[in-house]
Amino acid sequence: MRTLTPGLLSPFVVVAMGGALTLGACKGGADGAAEGGEASKTGAAEAGGKGDAAAAAGADASASAAAVPAAAPPATVDDLLALMPTGPDTSFVALRQPGLLLDYGAAAFGFYEGPLGAIAAHSASHGEASLGQLAELARVGRDYAEAKKRFDEVRAQLSGSAVDLQRGVAFIKNKESSLVVFGSTKPDSLRSLFAALGASEAETMICKAVADAPGYAVCGDSQAEIDAYRPGGAGPATKARLQAELPGVALDDAQIVASINDNEPLTMALTVSGGDLAFHVASPSAQGDLAEMRQVLSPGKPDLVRFVRPGTGFFWTKVDPAVVRSRNPDINSLPPMFSGLVNSLTGEVMIGGVSQPSALQVRIGVSDTAPFASTLALASMLKSQVPKSIPGITGSKLSFEQTKVGPKDAKVDALHLGASGLPMIESFREKLGFSLDLWLFAADGAISLVAGADEVATEGLVAAGSAGGLAGLPPSLARSLESGDTAAALHLPLDPLQGPVLRTILEEAKARGADVDPELARLVVGLGGPLSSVSLWVSEADDKITVHTSVQLIGDLSSDEGKAALEAAKAVAAGGDAKALFTDLLGRYPDSARATAYKARAGEGGAGDLVGSALGAIIGVATMASPVMSGTVDAIEEPVVPPVVPVAEPAKEPAKAPAKAPAKTPAKAPTKEPASSGGSGSAAGGSGSGSAAAGDSSASTTRPADGASGTTPTVPTLPAEPATRPKRVGRQPGG
Repeated sequence: MRTLTPGLLSPFVVVAMGGALTLGACKGGADGAAEGGEASKTGAAEAGGKGDAAAAAGADASASAAAVPAAAPPATVDDLLALMPTGPDTSFVALRQPGLLLDYGAAAFGFYEGPLGAIAAHSASHGEASLGQLAELARVGRDYAEAKKRFDEVRAQLSGSAVDLQRGVAFIKNKESSLVVFGSTKPDSLRSLFAALGASEAETMICKAVADAPGYAVCGDSQAEIDAYRPGGAGPATKARLQAELPGVALDDAQIVASINDNEPLTMALTVSGGDLAFHVASPSAQGDLAEMRQVLSPGKPDLVRFVRPGTGFFWTKVDPAVVRSRNPDINSLPPMFSGLVNSLTGEVMIGGVSQPSALQVRIGVSDTAPFASTLALASMLKSQVPKSIPGITGSKLSFEQTKVGPKDAKVDALHLGASGLPMIESFREKLGFSLDLWLFAADGAISLVAGADEVATEGLVAAGSAGGLAGLPPSLARSLESGDTAAALHLPLDPLQGPVLRTILEEAKARGADVDPELARLVVGLGGPLSSVSLWVSEADDKITVHTSVQLIGDLSSDEGKAALEAAKAVAAGGDAKALFTDLLGRYPDSARATAYKARAGEGGAGDLVGSALGAIIGVATMASPVMSGTVDAIEEPVVPPVVPVAEPAKEPAKAPAKAPAKTPAKAPTKEPASSGGSGSAAGGSGSGSAAAGDSSASTTRPADGASGTTPTVPTLPAEPATRPKRVGRQPGG
């Protein structure tokens, strides 16, 4: 059966089905509702009777109502898994409620109609060349109305057919057959639907009712195939296997479940919970990059996520310190002042944004912060090596100091590096609330580096905040982190991109000469209006790596609030006032789980929300720096580097030296430099930036020799790691 080729058993089966149905909509028209006993004999020919389509549809609807006294309850994952035949070679893709996926598709079509149409209009008025690499969006916008019309026609035909979308659809393939099982009391309804859509598969499709599963029918290429089909009844065992391969995944929320047993076993699921659409893929990690990933990563409880503030972006991971040491044997030879610190590392790393205050943070987990004191003392000795200003930038200032930071009753030692006097940095401070201040300290079980906050603001970042780091995360991601199976996670909030702050920055950048079109940028950014966040994480269990991707929507189709949020996002994408629309939502739903997202879209957090989202910070900084990078604003003074003039001996005629230097000194330097370098090293290093460069080059070649001439201190050596991967301790969820 051509309909059930292996290509349909791919992760993108829904997209493939939707595309095939959409492309066939014009040919099928409204005639797809015409079904009945004669449909099994006439095949595609019944699609041509347009004149009697309405009457046939009405009669068929009455017959269907009589045949089905009461609607069957929606299918569960257990119901669909019970339909799968037993056997190790069986592959399947099960769609629990295709109608729900079509509803989200319809919502997406409705949302993008405005922005894509506006982009097409912008292209028409400004020329397609004005869009650059975005020109394809204009072409999509021009064809969008026809595509939406086709989708609506297909959706209407599916809704009017005798195929019960609430009962689900399952694609099943093994060595002997390829089958489709679907909910219906009329076995030929699927063939009639395909015929109405103009699909050639209808010509060879044979269907029958499933005796062992009332309310379901099966279709295949031959009578023998569908006669041989028997539901395996092993739903609980199949579900247990899938759950073991997809740890932390709420299978009961799955709208798509797939198990592919082809060249390499693959298990997949798409879960939908409210506005959280998460795609999960599990695969054995015996070879390739996945095996390498498993060697290094070490799943466990994400303790450092406690530093994450709600509504901000972050990256977290946990590696196995023993594996890192075994692959980097030089670590075993570190001096005691460093080895103690290295031995205290837990393997956890967290990098994230902070919105209030505007800052970025890096946290490295340690079991003991005491060894950090000696490292801090050594670093503070480098103060004399830090210049007072940034070379080549007039008016710039650098400061480097050892200080204390934190609340009055809990101050800790810290290093502070600050910069000022740079026009661009002052602009960042004014627009984003972000300054070039770096703070390094150890407290609350972590070595921390905080950038962008002043001393007062940093006090509140020394220890973890009271708010839980999992608050506001997509449920699928939060569940996985809580389980302790996660080894790495990336979370990017997108709500601040839809707020008024980014629009203001774009407009101001344009006024300062940046090569940016604020209106076009607004339209392009608006394409992400339905999305609240994007997350990617990796979990491990039973020698399997599972990769998860979550797209969290600003709303959903299952509640009044969710629908209102989607409508507000749609209005903003069409040019509406984000502040007014989402402030109204906050007033109507003050205790909503989406309150943080609403506040970000309303702009309540100001530019800090952009910094906290990380992605927003990148866009904001790039936009603000655009005039400087394009040369329209002279924010940085180019340093003037004088020619290199080696000093061999005191000049006898100082007044004439500059005139002779270009012609004579380059030729004499190679013969006289060795004689003078041994006794006048300070002279070689102190004659301006050009001489400094030469001095640095010389130093880089002589330092190893100088180091070799001294004595190497004896340091304790850590136990050597075995060549193979060491047995891990604490691989349980507690990590």
